[in-house]
Amino acid sequence: MDSTDFFIDALTINFWDVTEIFPTEIIYYINKLFPRKPLESRSDYYYWKHYKRTIDTAIDHDASLILNKENGKIKKLHFRADLREDDLIFLNNFIEIAKKYDCLLMDLQGNLVIPTQKEVYKLAKLSNSYSFLKNPEEFLTNLDNDHKILNDKLKNAR
Repeated sequence: MDSTDFFIDALTINFWDVTEIFPTEIIYYINKLFPRKPLESRSDYYYWKHYKRTIDTAIDHDASLILNKENGKIKKLHFRADLREDDLIFLNNFIEIAKKYDCLLMDLQGNLVIPTQKEVYKLAKLSNSYSFLKNPEEFLTNLDNDHKILNDKLKNAR
């Protein structure tokens, strides 16, 4: 790809520029999902983390919100739901927030889905996290094989 080439996809579009969602509302609803206040809170950045250890497993959720310093609008909103949680309560609550504000949800690869359990769960099943939880040994073996293939390609490119 030439450095002058530019294309727009879900990862490069700033969806938040066209919304009229007040950040204070989103912050309020995210605060309700976490047992404690944000770990980090500045005028333009918020970060929440929840880590809970049980007898069988540990559950780890987080979210971050970055505000545009110039206009106070949301610049980025990210959350990570731990798929090991019983009944996926945290994930389902975030789906409800997205529904309330008529938002789409996007994974790290830029895949967009409407905020329904069916669509979000389908997308989650494509994630590395899900692959690891389903079969950790196979996931790590595949990761190692991918790493070897990439290294071979890099060697051959030189």
